Parts: sequence; structure tokens; C-alpha cells
Amino acid sequence: MASELPMEEIVRRGARTNFEGLRESSFVPLFLTLWGRQASDDHVRQQLKRHYESVTDHLVGVYADFFESQGWDPRPPFTIRDFAVTLTALVEGLTVRWAVDPDAVPLEMRSVQSSMRVERQDDLDAGPWDLFGIVVLALIPSMTVPRIKRDSELWADHEDVRGLVRRLRETWESMVGLSPPAEAPDHTAPESADHCGAEPRRT
Repeated sequence: MASELPMEEIVRRGARTNFEGLRESSFVPLFLTLWGRQASDDHVRQQLKRHYESVTDHLVGVYADFFESQGWDPRPPFTIRDFAVTLTALVEGLTVRWAVDPDAVPLEMRSVQSSMRVERQDDLDAGPWDLFGIVVLALIPSMTVPRIKRDSELWADHEDVRGLVRRLRETWESMVGLSPPAEAPDHTAPESADHCGAEPRRT
């Protein structure tokens, strides 16, 4: 899936098309109605399961091609299927929230526009980022790893997502001069008499 578009622009366009399609789809209200029945209707539940499996199977192929074009592999413990399931759930959830509370799901993230501009100005519109697209972009480093190791140790290909998040947090803390939080109190220790159901003391 060769493309001359920068990765960020591919993500922006693909996510925006996906989100727009769901917002205009008449199937989303139907699926929500069916979801309300699935708890007590095994037939409905199986129909919904088959629908989501079909959607996921299609997206796995799409995302596998995209990962291949970018030289990425899934970052452990994730799989491409996990990525597809996560993005499907995310875009459906945002679609439901947008329908009843559009202000909560911005379709144009103005604060990121200046920093996300694509430098080339020929065939690229470098248009607005919606909430779904920018979250997808933020998820990619956590759910993928480049096959060619980047200079930054944050991209280390031997660690799973927990190690990545830990490194990011430690880096951020060192940049802003914070110390790691103190260890949480041991809640397994026996509680004092004041916390064993006795009436709180009044002053």
C-alpha cells in the first residue's frame, strides 16, 4: 500500500472518513437497539457477534497493509486484530456521544492544527483533525513498534506497551523535575480501631 502521503496525513484522512461515515450511518441506531436486546436474546447476540467479526476481519486486512507500508509490527501484547477492535469500539463510542452531545466530541481540534501541518503544500490539504483521528494517532506508538529501531530509546523494540508507558512517564517526570510518587500505603495491614466500623469521633 505505497503512498506518498505522510503517515500523519494518511491517519487523519482515514480516521476522518471512518468517523464521518458512522455519523451519517443509519445502522448505528439499529445496532444500539439490537444491543439493548442482546442480553436477553441469544439470536440477536449472535447476529451482532457475526457483524463485528465481519467488520474486524475486513479491518485486519486494511490495517495489516497500512502497518506493512509504514514498516510497523504490533507492539506486544497487541495484535493487529486488537488494533482493529479498539478503533471500532472507539469510533462507535464517539459517534454515540457526538449524537447527543456534539460539543463534547470536537470535529476540529483547533489547538493541534498549527503543530500538525504537513509541510508539503501541493496535493495535501492538511485539513482539520477531529477527536477520533488525533486519538488514533496518539495510540499508534503504544500499539505498534517500528521494524527499524529509531534513535530514541522510547521506541525500543524489545519492550511491550507497559515498558513504553513507563519510559514515557519517567522521561516526562525528568523533564519537568518531578519525582516518582511515594509508594502507596499498605492497605493490607490491619486497620486501627478507628477504622473498623466504629462510629467516627465527633469534635
